[in-house]
Amino acid sequence: NELMDSWINKAGFPIISASRSSNSDAIFVYQAPYQAGAKTYWNVPIKWFTENSNGELLLTSSSGTIKTNIEEKQWYKLNQNSDGYYIVNYIDNNWDNIIEQLQQNPSVFSVRDRASFIFDAYQLTEMKASQSKNSKENESMMTYEKFFRLLEFLKNENDYLPWSITNTFISSLKSRLSLIGSLSSVQFDSYIRNLIKHVYDKNVDFYGTTGRKSYLENSLQSVLISLACSAEYEPCLQATNELFQNFIKTREPIPSNIRGDVYRFGIQTSKNVQDFDVLWNAYRAELDAV
Repeated sequence: NELMDSWINKAGFPIISASRSSNSDAIFVYQAPYQAGAKTYWNVPIKWFTENSNGELLLTSSSGTIKTNIEEKQWYKLNQNSDGYYIVNYIDNNWDNIIEQLQQNPSVFSVRDRASFIFDAYQLTEMKASQSKNSKENESMMTYEKFFRLLEFLKNENDYLPWSITNTFISSLKSRLSLIGSLSSVQFDSYIRNLIKHVYDKNVDFYGTTGRKSYLENSLQSVLISLACSAEYEPCLQATNELFQNFIKTREPIPSNIRGDVYRFGIQTSKNVQDFDVLWNAYRAELDAV
């Protein structure tokens, strides 16, 4: 009851900030509410691990200490497998250590851990952007420059969850950049194409194996198609256009797991106004909720 009371009776969730001690024999952790306001604390079970050790800490006050020997250049991870309901920020050089490890060998982290890095880092960049530049909290938050360096490991990421998280945040950023001007959007699209090209070419197959993929493989393919075509990656636009035009001519059904993307990007690249009427009629007659 004592553990759960703070979660049941208090709104919100905490940010857990961490830094290693000066002599590297401990990790100091601190908690604060995610949203600014009255100070409140939760009873937070923290699972942590390093390359060669792991453990748990129950944080019941504003701060606590994890006793472990960890070198300055060695990474550590709080909230193993993202089991806890909180965001983690590293206020020492640990984000740089994590980024380096992700680029060298990301498989030392589970899929859920890799996804949680992206989720936490993006939330921290948003907090930094919304806070006063002169605040103490702002200094320790993630920068967009570091966030995009973190995303570089995605060039070799073939699991659905990290890409799904990334898709959500990239879509949000693209919407805001479109309000700034065309040059910003063009530059951002170029960045996304460079990020996604290798993984898209490896995992997306419009014509051969769609029906034989697993649920997660199909989900990954759908996310990659959405990201690639939104960033105007030519092979993606060409494939969706070809499938769309074939549908217009033959009314041959498109597999449901790529149908929405083919309709969306096919109509965007179509040069025939009558194609919209065909698509509208198909939509009115559609019985598949997907």
